[in-house]
Amino acid sequence: MLYTAESAALCAVELYSYVPPSSPPLDYWLQIIVLPDVEIAEVDPGFYQTVWVDLKNESQAIGDEFVRSNKYLILKVASAWIHPCFNYLINPLHTEFKNVRLMDAIPFPFDGKLYELPSH
Repeated sequence: MLYTAESAALCAVELYSYVPPSSPPLDYWLQIIVLPDVEIAEVDPGFYQTVWVDLKNESQAIGDEFVRSNKYLILKVASAWIHPCFNYLINPLHTEFKNVRLMDAIPFPFDGKLYELPSH
């Protein structure tokens, strides 16, 4: 599964939620991709009526079924951290994955506002 976010800002917040502040990603790169024009699956909005950040097993089951069914290339899911922003999960097993293109990769440094950067 390729996890993507709709913006660099959301990417930073999503990353921050998984990486401890004492372990900043020192050589992180932002990759900008272009997706083919395909139908996008979306998680049922009713799923988000619960505090779904606590529904780890249910979220994983949705992702597992998305990949297993192989019906869609892209699954749109609401961010658990910033509403109403979205993440897009990309299925690398889907036949259209070959049409996902890397447009650019740029350094994505963290300057110490979110992370405790090591002193030099």
